[in-house]
Amino acid sequence: MKHPEETSLLLKPFLIQFSGLKEGIHHFNFKVDDAFFACFENSPIEKANLNVALNFNRRLSFLELNFTITGLIYCECDRCADPLDLAVDEKFELLVKLVQHLPANNDDPEVYYLHHEASEINIANWVYEFAALCLPMHKVHEDLPNGKSGCNPSVIAYLENIETQQNKPTAAKKKNNNNNNNKDNPEETTIDPRWAKLKNLLNED
Repeated sequence: MKHPEETSLLLKPFLIQFSGLKEGIHHFNFKVDDAFFACFENSPIEKANLNVALNFNRRLSFLELNFTITGLIYCECDRCADPLDLAVDEKFELLVKLVQHLPANNDDPEVYYLHHEASEINIANWVYEFAALCLPMHKVHEDLPNGKSGCNPSVIAYLENIETQQNKPTAAKKKNNNNNNNKDNPEETTIDPRWAKLKNLLNED
């Protein structure tokens, strides 16, 4: 994480002075890269080249913010650990209500409250959060046109070999399975002919 003064300087472009804006839609564009994400502690994104297009709808009692985030996030594949260029194209909406009294609690993540006398708003945290939401649960290479994995073939072969070895029963497992089968199916166990004859006599009675 960067020094507070450096962080403040890097995030300054995301401070929007809306008090002088006329009612209606205004357009803003922001570039988001490695330096931006370095301003946030424990950021899930370290390297990226993103463009944030913001449609800022200025109204008397509220602000409507529509974000479109496009570009690339550079990360590692969760499957093969090779570099992965993750394409991003996502939209997010946020409503900022200008109120006289700020509510004690706000359970709606898509609604933010700002004092009606405020003249500016910093969108840096929202840009950071929305960019983080662009990350999928599993970051893996897309499959190739032939249906095969786009991951490093050497790593895939290694993983498949491990899976095969884990699923392959050993001699000891086979012996245990046979013993268990005999216990579960006593009729299939070899019976002394004398006991078999006695069993038949008992059944006849």
